[in-house]
Amino acid sequence: EQRLAEDLQLSRTPVREALRMLQSEGLVAFEPNRGARVRELTRGHIADLYELRARLEAMAAELAALRATPSERTELVAADHAFAAAVGAASGGDLDAVRAVFHQNDVFHLTLLAAAHHEPLTQSLLRAVDHTLVFQAFRHYDDAGMDRSVVFHGLIAEEIRRGEGARA
Repeated sequence: EQRLAEDLQLSRTPVREALRMLQSEGLVAFEPNRGARVRELTRGHIADLYELRARLEAMAAELAALRATPSERTELVAADHAFAAAVGAASGGDLDAVRAVFHQNDVFHLTLLAAAHHEPLTQSLLRAVDHTLVFQAFRHYDDAGMDRSVVFHGLIAEEIRRGEGARA
């Protein structure tokens, strides 16, 4: 805490609070007499995170198909098109282009969550998604992986637009 506070030119209180928040999210572990350290993620933990995210997002997509307003459906389709455009511009793996894909992916998923109209689900998903892992996934996708992501986003957006909860 002390070293971080000094490096960031802050008092120890906000550093301590931030570390506790990171601990509650499972990203930092406290060790007696050693302080906090970034927790290593195992393959099993990463698989568990993706499984949880998939189940929560499936619920969000189903609810969005049932609860979205016409304007929210239009916004989701627009977010899908923006994501596809960002992927189209990202060929070659340029870091700024990958950042744009990551951003448009966030816009798509946040738009979907807003359309679900379910605040506890939104909060659970926001805590369950490890943005660092998502960004790294996009960095390591080849063109086929990016194209597959575009197809899946498009299918989800279309089923929500049509009001088909189970298919979404």
